Amino acid sequence: MMQKNIRISCPKCEWKPDGGSYWQCSICKTKWNTFETRAHCPGCGKVYDVTVCPKSRGGCGELSPHDDWYEEVEKPKNEFSFKSIFSSGKSSQPPVTANDKKWVEQSLLFLAEIFEPIYFKSLETITPDKEYFDRNFTGTEEDAEDILER
Repeated sequence: MMQKNIRISCPKCEWKPDGGSYWQCSICKTKWNTFETRAHCPGCGKVYDVTVCPKSRGGCGELSPHDDWYEEVEKPKNEFSFKSIFSSGKSSQPPVTANDKKWVEQSLLFLAEIFEPIYFKSLETITPDKEYFDRNFTGTEEDAEDILER
């Protein structure tokens, strides 16, 4: 079963909100991030049916129905296991904490959201060989530690 994510972007120009408080209530003048409250003003409770795309932040400046900003998208399956990355194979405990693992996973998901897949495919893959490093790698733990130190 494929998991779903919600992507928020302007339906007209595809500008993506960055978490800033760019919207201001016309009644109580509260400034807030309208996507944190699904267009409900946290100051007075007014509900907005339309949302303006902030031109000052790179958007188009156009109004769109607020609900049109939300799109359900399929979340890509992980093609690899984080357990294999975070395990040294010597014990049942990974060499990093659960918080470290969570931070790395969230960071990778964030990067996957802000960069298009074509960007990642265009990057050169650096392999642990003589072309990029001044040592012969044989797949040992010392090799891995050397790469991590760099």
